[in-house]
Amino acid sequence: MIPPFMLVNKKFVIIGILILAFIVGFTVLWFMNREKPPSLKPVTLEYWGINEPESAMNVLIGEYKKSHPNITINYSDRQFDDDLVRYRATLLSRLKETTGPSIFRIHSTWVSKYFSELASSRGELSNASSYKNRFYQIAYDECSSPAGEIYCVPLEYDGLVLLYNLNVFNQAGLQKPVTWEDIRSYAIKLTIRNGDTISRGGLALGTALNVSNSTDVFGLMLAQSGVSIPGGLDTDAAFAALTFYRDFASKDRVWSSSMQNSTLAFSTEKVAMIFAKKADIKKILSINPTLKFGVAEVPQLPGIDGKIKQKDWASLWVEAVSADLDEDQKNAAWDFLNWLSQPDQQKMLFAETLKSDKTGYVYSDKSLKSELKDIPYLFTLAESAPYANTSFITDNSGNDNYSQALKAAIDSGSDPMTDLKVVKAVLSK
Repeated sequence: MIPPFMLVNKKFVIIGILILAFIVGFTVLWFMNREKPPSLKPVTLEYWGINEPESAMNVLIGEYKKSHPNITINYSDRQFDDDLVRYRATLLSRLKETTGPSIFRIHSTWVSKYFSELASSRGELSNASSYKNRFYQIAYDECSSPAGEIYCVPLEYDGLVLLYNLNVFNQAGLQKPVTWEDIRSYAIKLTIRNGDTISRGGLALGTALNVSNSTDVFGLMLAQSGVSIPGGLDTDAAFAALTFYRDFASKDRVWSSSMQNSTLAFSTEKVAMIFAKKADIKKILSINPTLKFGVAEVPQLPGIDGKIKQKDWASLWVEAVSADLDEDQKNAAWDFLNWLSQPDQQKMLFAETLKSDKTGYVYSDKSLKSELKDIPYLFTLAESAPYANTSFITDNSGNDNYSQALKAAIDSGSDPMTDLKVVKAVLSK
């Protein structure tokens, strides 16, 4: 007969062995799982860009893939022969048919019409506070829904600046203009006429069809006058803005509809000042690489108290993600865009882009503004970005039905209020 105390001891021994076996087994499994990498599901994403060279973007994609070997990103620069209306129509059609790209570039003014086709952001880009700290306010305003969800992210910033011919200004003893009154008086002074013909315009403004960014400039005037688009187009303030715009050609005669396109005219020194975006600067330098020009922020409109509340003008292209993707694809797409929009990657993309476009562009990340201090036209653009407004009337944005209606109103020469009411009806559809 086994003594009772031995039975008790045997029981404890068995329990101890079981506990020890459990601990050893759990420890082994823990180490095995720790050493074994998680299974990585392959994800393939199609990425449509606009005016971002494939050679540059593919370098970035290659870097991303080093730490994300399961993710394949196929990038293509979708030029569509520079027909943004066709690009927009094709993209929207493909998205509605669920055959569109995974990631794509769109103009920020399309976002509100695309919400049903877009996947809201994930991770860091979904945090409004973080987003506002990284990017300019106009980017958040354009990329967020009324509920505060974020649907896109910019990789660069663009907007209006004033270009002026330095030789012409120096000869006339003029300084950089600040207000609209400066602009007007300078334009009158710098215009040269040969009889009724303008041989050198003072400022390319007053007409629409031969003025690059004419609808942007008029939109800027409306924003500075506190006019909402399209709701306030039939107000006295809008009437005054259109009259002021037209007066540069009809009253001050510093420009005319018979002159060549404003960008070409500035390149060949046929006009002293123009409003331009980065793409215009690229074109100017390609035509006349030695042209000496200054860059100023757009003129401001003083308030009744004489003080200036700065308002500038932007035109943003942003990256978005298709709502038709599965969860793994959405997470991968937004992870890539978050990585791509970080400062280090923005600088890398800028450097790669410079290999084919020497004019560069403005970083979308606010922290990188100082990197542009040695490139005056880009730094000036960056300085204006915190105060930017925009609208779907902006030129070269794929919104031609709206911008063309506004250009027709500017050039009609009819009663301003009548023309503005027609435009309001078109823009309100």
